[in-house]
Amino acid sequence: MTHPHSITAEPLQTPEAMRQEIEVLRQQVQQLQAEISDRDCQLNKLTHQKALVEQRFQDQTAALRESNDTLIGEVVERRQVEEALRAAKDQLQAILEAVPGIVSWISADLRYLGVNQHLAKTFGMPPEAFVGQDIGFLDTSQEFIGFVRNFFASPQLEACCEIDAVVGGIGRSFLIVAQKYNHGKAAFTVGIDITERNQAEEGLRQAEAKYRNIFENIVEGIFQSTRDGRYISANPALARIYGYASVGELMLNITNIQHQLYVEPGRRHEFIRTMQTQDAIVGFESEIYRKDGTRIWISENARAVRDKSGKLLYYEGTVQDITARKQAEIALQQANEELEQRVLRRTAALTDTNRQLLAEINERHRIEQALRDSEAELRALFAAMTDVITVFDSEGRYLNMVATNSALLYRPDQERVGRTVYEVLPPYQANLFMRSIHRALNTKQPVRLEYNLPVGDWHQDDQNGGNAAPDDFENTAWYTAIISPMPDKRVIWVARDITERRRTDWALQAEQQKSERLLLNILPRSIAEELKQNPSSIAYRFEEATILFADIVNFTGLSASMPPTALVDLLNEIFSTFDQLAAQYRLEKIKTIGDAYMVVGGLPDPDPEHPEAIAAMALEMQAAIAQIQRTDGHPFNLRIGIDMGPVVAGVIGIRKFSYDLWGDAVNVASRMESQGIAGKIQVTEAVYRRLQHRYHFEQRGEIKVKGRGQMMTYWLLA
Repeated sequence: MTHPHSITAEPLQTPEAMRQEIEVLRQQVQQLQAEISDRDCQLNKLTHQKALVEQRFQDQTAALRESNDTLIGEVVERRQVEEALRAAKDQLQAILEAVPGIVSWISADLRYLGVNQHLAKTFGMPPEAFVGQDIGFLDTSQEFIGFVRNFFASPQLEACCEIDAVVGGIGRSFLIVAQKYNHGKAAFTVGIDITERNQAEEGLRQAEAKYRNIFENIVEGIFQSTRDGRYISANPALARIYGYASVGELMLNITNIQHQLYVEPGRRHEFIRTMQTQDAIVGFESEIYRKDGTRIWISENARAVRDKSGKLLYYEGTVQDITARKQAEIALQQANEELEQRVLRRTAALTDTNRQLLAEINERHRIEQALRDSEAELRALFAAMTDVITVFDSEGRYLNMVATNSALLYRPDQERVGRTVYEVLPPYQANLFMRSIHRALNTKQPVRLEYNLPVGDWHQDDQNGGNAAPDDFENTAWYTAIISPMPDKRVIWVARDITERRRTDWALQAEQQKSERLLLNILPRSIAEELKQNPSSIAYRFEEATILFADIVNFTGLSASMPPTALVDLLNEIFSTFDQLAAQYRLEKIKTIGDAYMVVGGLPDPDPEHPEAIAAMALEMQAAIAQIQRTDGHPFNLRIGIDMGPVVAGVIGIRKFSYDLWGDAVNVASRMESQGIAGKIQVTEAVYRRLQHRYHFEQRGEIKVKGRGQMMTYWLLA
């Protein structure tokens, strides 16, 4: 078969034939081009139709996606609303359970509509047992019944009062707050146990009375004054020294200390200058006017009291009447001057009448010079103004000693002059004296020292070498001294008996320590310190903490058959053991509610090992409770629950503080305990994932948790 356009072996064509054949070929080309053009048109149409279809598809897809997004948003919003409602219910329940007091709902006919767990546990009954009962069915407080009855009879929407009640046979005090709702047909009440607060306030009042008695009856005058010369406070002794019948009369009459009190007004300026440079002054002697215009001499010891920024608040100190001593000093000085004059006259007469006694006269001059030196020492001693004044040499030898206002309590009959401190004092004090003497001589600066001496004699068999306990005021006298350098390698030792002042300070310190211990029993140390500095509300969010709840199984039934004292003793034994474990693992006990115990790790001071510490304590709690026997001879069992997560911790209350936690992890940990099994430790999946490589667990499976739905839980085994 031959192709129409193939070239066959034919003889050469003529030009005309070739033109015809070329024309045919041109027509065929044009025909092919027309066919190609038609196909291009069809292809363009198809492409346009495809674009239209794709655009419709994209528009429909976008509309469908927008509709789907709207539907998803509505579903998410609905779920969020439902979740918020559940959280609000859980939060309300948690708040009611976390309130550190009893909560009840009461109808206008004085019957219970409901109570919280704390109130129910207080009386050892389930909450539902209260519903419908008359509020007096437990016969615990007629004051409470009268308060509620009068509250419903009044138009007030809220009220509060303090009432007394008998709980478990023990008298307690409660602060009751009531609020009406449902148009006055019902009310809820919250009761806070204030028994311990009232007891603490009574103890504080007694302590204040004791300190006031010391303040009122001490022999020395005590004062507080402003920089501009007004008294803020004073004790009766100061009023007596200044000649006034009472403190009130003193403060009413003396409004300008500088001009009304000091004979030389410049002494007040000197007092203030010393305070500005040293913040304290010791033995500041001045002559002052009494109320009747007579003059006396006083000695002041004072210090400046400043706030944290260094701003001066006031001066406070003590005053002693030293008039008798000053008069003795003046008389002695006059006698010395008269003696000097008599010696000079005697020497001149002997020189004129008997030159042959020149040698004797020269010797007398030497004696006179020694007497002058001795007199100069006496002047320096008396100018120092203190009770006991001693001059020592560099070897600790007594060169001179004057006791102006007080008797020596240690070896009063022993002669000291010429002896060293090692011959007179016990070893401890002798070494202390020598160190202070050398320090003053080496630095050429006064040295301040506080020390003690035995009362009476010291026994060689004393194991402490003469040193005494800081609170031994029966067998020990306490002194404060200033050791000042003098010429010829000597020092002047000025000592003052401060035994009574130290006794008072020690009592005050003991009371402060008792208050500090009481506060630390309620709050963590760091929170207590912050609360003392800033009494406003304290609350912090912690991104991770581990919470443990423990409950003694069947303890409510057991407690009904036990005397109250035995019940409290048993709970104290159990919870004291748990407290020791919490301290051992550096965990924070939050509270106990009846026979339930709550502890947390990771706050208020963060600790990366807090989940491990909680797990270890939970295991040891199980072991410890098994060692404590019930009255029926069987061991106790614990039901323990643990969860971890973010919480908010803070201090609630105005006068009776409580450190507590809030958050989802707290609620879930409580559910882990309440939905657990006796003798088991139930934990959440978050705890299991954190500790699975260090502790042994057994999967319990999913359980339905109130407010959370199905949750996977585990048993902590070892």
